[in-house]
Amino acid sequence: MKRVLALVLVFTLFVLSGCSNARTASTTDSGKPLIVTSIYPYGELAREIAGDKAEVTVLAPPGADAHDFEPKPSDLFTLRKADLIILNGGGLEPWAGKIIKLLGKDKVIEAEKILEGKVKKDDPHYWLSLIFARKIAEAIKDNLVTLDPGNKSYYEENYRKLADKLYELHLAMVDLTSDLKTRKIFTLHRAFGYFAADYGLQEISLMSGKEAEATVGDIEKFMKEFSAEGCEYVFFDPVFGKKVAEKVSENYRVKFMPLYTLEGVDETLKGKSYLELMQENIETLRLVLGGDD
Repeated sequence: MKRVLALVLVFTLFVLSGCSNARTASTTDSGKPLIVTSIYPYGELAREIAGDKAEVTVLAPPGADAHDFEPKPSDLFTLRKADLIILNGGGLEPWAGKIIKLLGKDKVIEAEKILEGKVKKDDPHYWLSLIFARKIAEAIKDNLVTLDPGNKSYYEENYRKLADKLYELHLAMVDLTSDLKTRKIFTLHRAFGYFAADYGLQEISLMSGKEAEATVGDIEKFMKEFSAEGCEYVFFDPVFGKKVAEKVSENYRVKFMPLYTLEGVDETLKGKSYLELMQENIETLRLVLGGDD
């Protein structure tokens, strides 16, 4: 939080110095609209819709955890230039409120507001729900059309293609979960609550929030329930969950399977799209849950 206040102070001085006209529309050097997103999944959705008609920048770099990321001073200049800013909300970007207010930006999409009444205050992982992702993508399309009406048909066509792909993945999950022996999935980090609820699954997690690490007691309780359920695999995010998986493995024999939270990607996943990683998640669930049986 101290860093957030420092960033606000830096940007306040920048604004007062007369170097910024934040209310002026600021397309890129190419003349294309600039979309700036806080985290990876929204950058991917924006790219699917924007195609080559707009530029997309994700503030959180590869390897950054969405829960811990805070913008650098240089990111403030990027935000100042943005024609459209896409945030998650739900407490994931505590730095955003004051900075966006200082910028005077009125073109801001906040996923939490789009999904108002459908989400929980203690779970900001909206992007993992394919149903929510489609609604967020629609809002991105609508804002792009307003910003750049000359390319309206282009954005609408790209959105339609994206919406169709999201629906195909949704149907794959409906099919997978239509007849299962168990409807519980065990994860190291609670992120799949909305995704699980969409298909009548129950997520049971070792770490329910932003704990720095799991205690011995936490692990013992988690593994006791896991063993009682007779499950074979625990799901973990290979980008951010390796240390926790290693800690669990110190005292328990357990098999782990990758399930991407998409809170961020590392260099090994750079270039992979939201759709590709969600497809991989579904294939992993199919393998573990036995949806083909």
